[in-house]
Amino acid sequence: MADLWYRADAPKIAMIYGQNPRWDSSRAELLQAAKYDLIITALRQDTPEHMQKLNDNLKFIHEMNPRNITVSYIAGACEYHRGTKYFSDDCFVRTPEGDFINSWPGSCLLNLANPDTIEAYLNMIDDLWPHGMDVDGVYIDCMNPGFDWWAAELESKKKVDADADGDGIADDLAELDRKWTEGKEKILAAVRQKYGKEPYILVNGNMYADYAKPYADGTIFEGTLDHLCLSEAFTKYSFDEIMQQYQLWGETPSGRPNCTYIDVTPGFDVEFNPARTRPSDENNRFLQRGYESLRQMRFGLAFSLLGASFIIAFDNTENSISSNM
Repeated sequence: MADLWYRADAPKIAMIYGQNPRWDSSRAELLQAAKYDLIITALRQDTPEHMQKLNDNLKFIHEMNPRNITVSYIAGACEYHRGTKYFSDDCFVRTPEGDFINSWPGSCLLNLANPDTIEAYLNMIDDLWPHGMDVDGVYIDCMNPGFDWWAAELESKKKVDADADGDGIADDLAELDRKWTEGKEKILAAVRQKYGKEPYILVNGNMYADYAKPYADGTIFEGTLDHLCLSEAFTKYSFDEIMQQYQLWGETPSGRPNCTYIDVTPGFDVEFNPARTRPSDENNRFLQRGYESLRQMRFGLAFSLLGASFIIAFDNTENSISSNM
């Protein structure tokens, strides 16, 4: 793997969610992290002493792999709990009856049609921005265009209507899609304007995040290749459709290396609840099935190389393709 670090034409490997450098990371863990060309990590707010040690570890990773890009994770608009210091109850979207709309367990959907929510979200990003840290930018999750319908009542599965303007009438889905895309674009535009061209801004925008292209240095095609690899009836997109969108992200407005990346770790669980209800040992065996499916991972790597010259493929476990190359 080390020989690949210095080859300009090598497939570049990303670690998304699964490699979080800490202030107390061991040297072995840092050397493992240095194998990756992109790391998306949650930089926990901690004591000044711990943050300094974490920064030293981030510098070590960059020294070991000069082309490494490390960005700080920012949760998307469907992953926040009521009562946080950033968002008042008025920042969450409700049903026509006035009920909050649940998303991830314990959290509710933010109302991106509300200007106050946008302002609060930008204040949160500024608070969480890795000022003074050896970090190359930020990654904002759940920035796919449109209303976050997939996260509405994710756990309960019950159907709900959204009333974003608070008039007591359910909003049309097309109007919600427009308002949410507009809100997400306002967030990206404001972040880019405030921090300039230098930092990387990456998004989880999946297939059709064209609205983000003027501001973002890349998007993740998360779970996209499952439409081609899974034997289940899970084929919303064709090879040509995926490739067409993937190649559109081959360049960035800033001209810097493109950080679009495609998820090559095969997925088998397309539903939310099964992973939460299975016993842990059974769940681990289920996940291991995905980690060891090198055929699908190699297909994903080959697919990624058909795009731009700076392509970063996905890896979410140390026991997968990047460790077996």
